[in-house]
Amino acid sequence: MRTYIALDLEATGMQPERDEVIEIGAVKFRGGDVVDRWESFVRPSQAVPYKVTQLTGIRTSDVARAPQLAQVAPAFIRFVGDSPIIGQSVELDLAMLARGGIRLRNVPWDTFELATLLVPEAAVYNLRAMAEKLGVDPQDGRAHRAVADAELTMQVFLALWQRIEEIPLEVLSEIGKATEKSDWPLRHLFREVEYEKSKSVFAAGSSIRARLASKGMSEAEIDVGLLRAPEQEQEPLPVHEEYEGDVPVPFEEIESVLRPGGPMSQVFPGYEHRSQQIVMAKAVAAAFNKGHHLVV
Repeated sequence: MRTYIALDLEATGMQPERDEVIEIGAVKFRGGDVVDRWESFVRPSQAVPYKVTQLTGIRTSDVARAPQLAQVAPAFIRFVGDSPIIGQSVELDLAMLARGGIRLRNVPWDTFELATLLVPEAAVYNLRAMAEKLGVDPQDGRAHRAVADAELTMQVFLALWQRIEEIPLEVLSEIGKATEKSDWPLRHLFREVEYEKSKSVFAAGSSIRARLASKGMSEAEIDVGLLRAPEQEQEPLPVHEEYEGDVPVPFEEIESVLRPGGPMSQVFPGYEHRSQQIVMAKAVAAAFNKGHHLVV
């Protein structure tokens, strides 16, 4: 699994066009493990409002000697790298950073938007409400401090990831197809979960591998056995006495069977003609005719 960044900011207010960042917290994680944390106070050009101090505990005196946003930007950008950035209403955080000169091009994943899709029964979608709904400890000891909220965001995201994993693989595939050409950031997330889930499906043979190995089969025998059913003794097929060589599979006959109005459409109600079927069938026929192997 790749590395992700959970991000949270504290600011003088909620209006990116006039408010400023006073604290940045970011958590780098892979799977369910925290890889690293990054946090810093940021000195604004205005005083910290009283209501923000009441909410976060951050006073003007705490940030009076802190570095300005431009000074922490290089270290923060290095920490983030090119990983997807995950946050609660993350577009607001990114807009706040952009106003201060930090314009990140990372793909953003909003846990608020994701929760509205995956937890439709919830009445409230703020970070702590979603944590409680998903069985995540909200850790209120450091509530509304950047790095603590970033870590809670990570935990909520991982719980939402599990909900995506519960979606059948074929449905995930359809979501991927439907959103393939859109600019919806979350399509990349659904694609990643689909990819990871498909890998686990193919890896399901590992338990079979262990049982076969316990019976003394070699790795080579197991590999062949998992790919091909064991051959059974059968009566030899009769050979036509007049057989004089390979008989090529006719392309025209294949195309006539699969074309609209052909035998396939007559036998199977709702049959859909697709040009890709013709291309693949001809490729298979060519492989037979030339004695080649083909992977489709």
